[in-house]
Amino acid sequence: MTIDAAPTDPRTQRTVARLRRALDELLRTRTLSQITVSELCRTAGVHRTTFYKHHVSVVDFAHVAFGELIDDALRGRGLAEERDATAPDAVAEHRTAIVRLLDHVAANRVTFRRLLGPEGDLMCQRLICDHLTARMLTVLELSGIGTPESRGLAASVLGFAALGMVEQWALGDAEDSAAAADAYLAVISLWQELA
Repeated sequence: MTIDAAPTDPRTQRTVARLRRALDELLRTRTLSQITVSELCRTAGVHRTTFYKHHVSVVDFAHVAFGELIDDALRGRGLAEERDATAPDAVAEHRTAIVRLLDHVAANRVTFRRLLGPEGDLMCQRLICDHLTARMLTVLELSGIGTPESRGLAASVLGFAALGMVEQWALGDAEDSAAAADAYLAVISLWQELA
C-alpha cells in the first residue's frame, strides 16, 4: 500500500481505521519507535499476518497513514485541477486548507506532539513538509506569483516554514488557526513583493 493508494475494499478500510486508532492510542504514551507490530496489532484487534500483507513495520504503517492524514487535512475543492483559478481564489483555498490542517493538529495534539516533538519521527516531519511544499507550488503556479524558475525554491522555503508552523502549533496550546494561517500567508505576500 502506498500513500497515493488508499484501500477501497470496505473490510480493508475498517482494518486500516482500527490500526490508525490503535496507533493514535499508543502514541499517547510512547514514541513511534517504541511501538511494536505485536502491540499495534493487539491494540487494534488485527492479526499480524494481515498487517504484514501491507506493511513491513509500524514506522512504515505510520508514514503511510500519516501521509494520507495530511492529504485529507489539506484536501480542498480540487486546487490542482483548477488551472484557471485567480490568485485570490488559490491563496484563499490554501488558507482554508492550512486552517483545516491546524484544526486537525489541535484536535490531535497528543499524537502530533509525539510525531513532531523532540523525540518525533523525522520522516513524518518530512511528509508534512513535502505535502505543504507541493501544495504551495501549485498555489504559486495558479496565482502567477513569481517566475517559473523561482517558484520551486519559494515553494520549498514556504513548505519548510509551514512545517515549522505546524510543529509549533502541535507543541503549543494556541487555538486560533485562522490567525496562524493568515500570518503564514503574509509570508507569501512579502515574497511576492520582493520577487
